[in-house]
Amino acid sequence: MASPPSAGELIFTVVAAVAQMERGLIAERTRSALEAKRRRGEKVGGSKPTHTPEQAAQAMQALEKGDMTSQEAARAVGMSRSRRYALAARARAEQEQEQKEAG
Repeated sequence: MASPPSAGELIFTVVAAVAQMERGLIAERTRSALEAKRRRGEKVGGSKPTHTPEQAAQAMQALEKGDMTSQEAARAVGMSRSRRYALAARARAEQEQEQKEAG
């Protein structure tokens, strides 16, 4: 007994509708979870920090002392030289902002 083409089309349409509904439910749950995190004050999005503030401070101190080159200071705490430069730039920007607000 062969089914007519319209029966196959009906089945396909029903399965597609269920899939679309499930996609909507997933999106709704995701939005709800993100809103809950924002209400709790948690960070949403972005990547997690790769280095602790202590590691960054150690690299900056080693460089300021003049004991090591930038690359050596970065490697001593397990980060790349470019990451150390980025942290230094951020620290300078924060200091300038603080001076601007204080003065």
